[in-house]
Amino acid sequence: MLFCIKYLLGNEVRHCVKRELIITLFLVLSIAFSSVSPNEGKSVVLEVPYVNQRYDVPEWFDGRYSCGPTSVVMVLAYYGVLPLWPINCTKPFLHTSLYRQYIVCKFKVRDFIFDEKKPDASREHFGYGVYGYVYTPEVGAVWSKMVKVFEIFGFKAYVDTTPTWEELVAEINAGRPVILSTQLTSSGHIVVAVGYTSDRGVIVNDPAGDKRMSYFNYNGAKVVYDWPSVNNGRVNLVKVKAFIIVRPTEKLKKAEPFNPCKPEEVISLEAKIIYSLLFFALIVALIATAIIYKKVFLKKKLINVLLVLAGVFSCARFSDGARGLY
Repeated sequence: MLFCIKYLLGNEVRHCVKRELIITLFLVLSIAFSSVSPNEGKSVVLEVPYVNQRYDVPEWFDGRYSCGPTSVVMVLAYYGVLPLWPINCTKPFLHTSLYRQYIVCKFKVRDFIFDEKKPDASREHFGYGVYGYVYTPEVGAVWSKMVKVFEIFGFKAYVDTTPTWEELVAEINAGRPVILSTQLTSSGHIVVAVGYTSDRGVIVNDPAGDKRMSYFNYNGAKVVYDWPSVNNGRVNLVKVKAFIIVRPTEKLKKAEPFNPCKPEEVISLEAKIIYSLLFFALIVALIATAIIYKKVFLKKKLINVLLVLAGVFSCARFSDGARGLY
């Protein structure tokens, strides 16, 4: 203002007014933007290791159903509780996977051993590790079991079935990746949120790859999808059914790898049917033989033996070893 009073003559008045208008406009804009949240207008991304559910598992294992277990492994790797367990992979190109064996191979955390087994998507081999613990046939990855895995490692974790954008932003800003159960596919799909953009894009590590391409591919690291209520032309999450919130504590435990696991085959449903028919045919043949020779004592004894054998066969072929076939 003193500058203007000093030059209130001639053309200097116009220059003074212009300067005051510019200064006033600058102050108004400064006040306006000072009311905007400091996290709007920028992107935040966490450095979460990427693991692919199809190509970062042993090649004998069909990982099409392992999005949940793979997402759990990514978050565990981010917090440093998984020692490197490298192994070479040849698909879709030659690369080294640092954490893949935790998905399907046995390992332990203190006294707890991840040795539960479940059939893979092809129903030809079993998987142990996080997959064996978390996956339930005909259901998929069970949220409560995913939470339990984190608790075994010493984390505090819980399922939030009322997820919001604001909560996601708060977790990412605090340096904590979030597991999202989404509707990216008709049957559901689980990804890890590792960041966000200013226009409500969710930056994710998608274990199945980039949805813009055909699943499965190896391009799922830091892919940006639109939040369900937003349409910015990206692939949309469609629906976020739940968050799995994971909080580190001071009592975290590290995993202890076992030796690399070897494929363990599952007897297929078709093979079971064939075995059952052959066994039934054997029973019929033996009973027919007994009837032909009209040896009543032999018939009774034979039938009893066959019933016992049938029971043993049922236990051997349709027991826990075949659990999860569908």
